Amino acid sequence: MVVDGEASESEDETTEEILTPTKRSNLEEARLSIAGLSLSSVTAQVGKQIGAFSGMDISKGARRSSQIGEDKWKEPVQHQSLLHKKLYEKNAVIQTNTKSFFENLFTRNINELNKINADVAHTQVHLQESTLAMQHSVHYCNQLEESFKKVHETLARTNLPK
Repeated sequence: MVVDGEASESEDETTEEILTPTKRSNLEEARLSIAGLSLSSVTAQVGKQIGAFSGMDISKGARRSSQIGEDKWKEPVQHQSLLHKKLYEKNAVIQTNTKSFFENLFTRNINELNKINADVAHTQVHLQESTLAMQHSVHYCNQLEESFKKVHETLARTNLPK
């Protein structure tokens, strides 16, 4: 459902977006970063994409909820109109769906990384076994070379007919 217009923001919502340097550094330290991508940037991009599809911009709501905490969504909220109530409900559904999507995504990625880690450990064992076998082969080749030299020297000293 696409709704034209936007609900007005109250004063407390607009002041929440202003971050003090202490809060900003705390948020920056709390951000997760994987392969140069921070979780907040991925969430913001996904929010923009979802907002583009649904005609709403939920990236601001997602940023506010991460600053305030999860408790804000659990408190009963007084709505100015039915439109505000519906928008609030739709945003809550979108937030829940987005959260579950990323939780599932990260769970699958963790499982995949665990599989890769197990495969790497298995490969490491095989490489160590191969290295040991190659070292034994080199040792046996050196012993064989020394034995051939001794046989050659012995044949040279004995004056056997050719």
